[in-house]
Amino acid sequence: MISLIKSLIVGASAYFELRNKAFYYDKMRESRERRKDLIDEIEKLRSKRTNDATDRADLLLIELSTENDLVEHLSSLFFKLEKGNDS
Repeated sequence: MISLIKSLIVGASAYFELRNKAFYYDKMRESRERRKDLIDEIEKLRSKRTNDATDRADLLLIELSTENDLVEHLSSLFFKLEKGNDS
């Protein structure tokens, strides 16, 4: 009976670890797509060479910087958690 409970706990732990990894990779993929879209939009706006387009591109550049910071934070958190699982 105890071995069954232990197996269930190990199985649940493995399931949640896999779920966390899938969540992380999905978020990273979404972020990569979002950053690519932002870069493309910034390039289009910069090529227009108008004041309004330049202002909008500057705002998108700030948004891109924020997205990069978020990715860096998420990555460091994920790898900190992963390192903790190995111990």
